[in-house]
Amino acid sequence: MEQLQLYSKISQLPPDLKSEVNDYVNFLLNKKKKLARKKKPKF
Repeated sequence: MEQLQLYSKISQLPPDLKSEVNDYVNFLLNKKKKLARKKKPKF
């Protein structure tokens, strides 16, 4: 999905759902950071 398509869909949402989308995106970003920290080289 292109960024413009995603932005168009999100912009059509009511404010309460936009807030939920924001929360979910923050959750995904934090999850990605945690996974990146856990990956340590094994020797």
